[in-house]
Amino acid sequence: MLAEVLIELGIFMGEKESFGWANAERTKSNFEDSDFDKILFNPFLYEYLKTGNEPSPAEFDAKLPELERLVMSRNQRGTWGWKHPSTALWCVRSMLLMRLRYPHIISIWRDPIAIWQHEMLPECHEDWLQKDIAKASSDGKSLAPDRSLAYVARQTRLLEESLLLRQYPQLVISYERCVCGGARSAVNSIIEFLKLNPCPEAIDAAIRVIIKRNGT
Repeated sequence: MLAEVLIELGIFMGEKESFGWANAERTKSNFEDSDFDKILFNPFLYEYLKTGNEPSPAEFDAKLPELERLVMSRNQRGTWGWKHPSTALWCVRSMLLMRLRYPHIISIWRDPIAIWQHEMLPECHEDWLQKDIAKASSDGKSLAPDRSLAYVARQTRLLEESLLLRQYPQLVISYERCVCGGARSAVNSIIEFLKLNPCPEAIDAAIRVIIKRNGT
């Protein structure tokens, strides 16, 4: 949701082709820049998202030169950003923020039960969740709620650590509040936080992005 909102407000979030858009249609796109995904989403980071086992400092350091080259390339575009599930971990466990010109961090908070219900949708099944569902069919109980709560707990700890980095401007937005009537307020908060000056049409388009997510 957030990446698409930022795109409507005029922020470069990656080439359209990198989002997996088909014929410029945005359906089934997670708006994660594939150039960043190739660097940030390594097997050890997938393991962290699944189990909570954090990578070693050496694993972060090994990727920093490649990441720095990508950041320098993106700096040629003016104001830009990216969205990725491992970004919070990179922010608090590596030197990533020091490689950025004027980093502004926007974090989306999600209700843990809503995450679980969303991940139970067939189109959202991750490999680990499919295994839990298969287990549920045999013993009548799914581990998905436990995984959801554990994931939120890890992300909450990272958010707490991130908020201690007071030298970097940060904004925290509730996903559920956005889609349940708070779309305009959220968009206005983002505009003020990033000091943007979008046209009314862009603001309306950003609000529609959030409204259409109602129920997800």
